[in-house]
Amino acid sequence: MPSLQNYHAVFVDDNPANNFLTKTIIEIDELPIEASIFDNPHNALDFITDLLKGENTELPPIDVMFIDLQMPQLHGFDFIAKYEELQKEYDCKAPICIMTSNIVEEVKEKAATFPSVIGVYVKPFSPEIWEEVLKKYENDLKD
Repeated sequence: MPSLQNYHAVFVDDNPANNFLTKTIIEIDELPIEASIFDNPHNALDFITDLLKGENTELPPIDVMFIDLQMPQLHGFDFIAKYEELQKEYDCKAPICIMTSNIVEEVKEKAATFPSVIGVYVKPFSPEIWEEVLKKYENDLKD
């Protein structure tokens, strides 16, 4: 895969420290990611909707999303359900990686019920997680 190719990734986590860490990791490790980072899932859904409607032409389509589960404004699984409704309305295939503090069996089981979810990872985001996502799913990204 060409290393010069940037991926547009959306990160949604209500914790500002996690978002700062994600941004820092992307910059320091020079990961090929153009990140849109949100601490409010409702704002992220609005952003995604605007992109899908063509109302935001400054950014490329979304290639992948990393979504926290435990958010007070909107639980991650509820976010994913709303996103999958958008997928039905618009031509959007961006997969979702769930980011969580701990992976329990019930999270894996529930994640498996959502077609857009391609993996469950322990946060924080890291270059290793990025490499794993690229290795496993690079053919699904950038369609």
